Amino acid sequence: MYCQDDLAVQINFLEWKNPDAIFIKNAYRLLASMGDTLQSYTYEDLQEKLVYKHRADHRLQTVLNLFDLYHVTEGNLDTLNLTLKSPIPDEILSAEYITSKQERDKKRLVDMLNYVKTPNCRRNYIHSYFGMRRVDCDNCDNCG
Repeated sequence: MYCQDDLAVQINFLEWKNPDAIFIKNAYRLLASMGDTLQSYTYEDLQEKLVYKHRADHRLQTVLNLFDLYHVTEGNLDTLNLTLKSPIPDEILSAEYITSKQERDKKRLVDMLNYVKTPNCRRNYIHSYFGMRRVDCDNCDNCG
């Protein structure tokens, strides 16, 4: 189920999921520089311009999701109707926000790894994670 070699991929995923303020600003500048032509670009086009053919770098997707969440953009690239609507909120550029998000994501990764590697009852691990009471299992791969 779990291979230690996958940890490097998981660490890369955390980096993609948590772009720094410089990358976020660069993505915004790229979108702003395109003006009305932005709607004619695909995700792959923008990714190539921003990360220079590093196809494994998915920070742009995270930034686009943040922009959507914070109403910086409207529409999406899939339907070729993405537009900029507002400046980047200071919150998502702050070191505190980025560090806090990185720490939450690292904790979630560690929790997932602990779940996969536990020799104990997986069902009770999940119950404990969500603050629920322990149960008699005999169903999970470690108990049954």
